[in-house]
Amino acid sequence: MSGPQVETSECRDILRYAFLNDAAQVQSFIENIARREQQSFAVIAMASRDEAGSSMLHYAALKGHVEMADRILAEFNNYRPDLIIPFAARKGHRYFCEVMLEAGANATTKNNAGKTPVGFAREALATNEAKLVDAQGKLSTQDDEAAMTKGAEEITRLQDVKQKLEGTFQYLEGKVRASDQARGNAA
Repeated sequence: MSGPQVETSECRDILRYAFLNDAAQVQSFIENIARREQQSFAVIAMASRDEAGSSMLHYAALKGHVEMADRILAEFNNYRPDLIIPFAARKGHRYFCEVMLEAGANATTKNNAGKTPVGFAREALATNEAKLVDAQGKLSTQDDEAAMTKGAEEITRLQDVKQKLEGTFQYLEGKVRASDQARGNAA
């Protein structure tokens, strides 16, 4: 017996609406497919993945859509928050990371590449800082007013991203320290 037939275009639509935080559209698409395939809502939702295996929760994590994540986690018990938190960490979505930790994620769990959520946040922060230094260097060499304005806007955007990433990194690092201390006290 094969699983439900969810067309690639249907999966893309479901995942796109999860990315856009449009719960009504996600629900509508899944319910229509569930009726057609005579499957439950949960079965169709779990079968809706992209070519890399990313689910609705992955897509919600990329944009920090906490309400979408809460809804997905409430509906299904077979999502593993440990697999989702790195997506939010590398985008600087601190509150989303908090939701994942409350849902059972562990800030010290490593993915297949051996990275933890803290590692993802640290790496994203370093990449952002390098881009910021580069943008500042480019701005100092500009003499065209339009290019200077565009460069200044990019620096402001990168500074905002840096602030989000720093907050997420510090939060996750604090959770890891607290976990380490708790284990040390328990030993």
